[in-house]
Amino acid sequence: MNNANPTSLYVGLMSGTSLDGIDAALVEITPDARPRLVATRAEPMPEALRQTLLTLCHADHARFAELAQAEATFCALQARAVAALLKDAGVAPEAVRAIGSHGQT
Repeated sequence: MNNANPTSLYVGLMSGTSLDGIDAALVEITPDARPRLVATRAEPMPEALRQTLLTLCHADHARFAELAQAEATFCALQARAVAALLKDAGVAPEAVRAIGSHGQT
């Protein structure tokens, strides 16, 4: 996969309301073919982050510092998922055109 067209690889990230982890998918999309799933990865959610996010999701109010720290930790987990996905697939990070993520549901 190392010789893939650098404009054809995309990563999609998903985490849902269960907060069990980050699901990552590497997809090849070209104009002349159907999208092709190249690799997937499930990165487990650390329990401490899961509890923090659950608390924040159900809080009547939260301090900005709490939200910022949770976001930084969540983004680091997403980055770890992408790095592992690409490593497992044998794909260099610069070969990926874009990463799509909706954040935490």
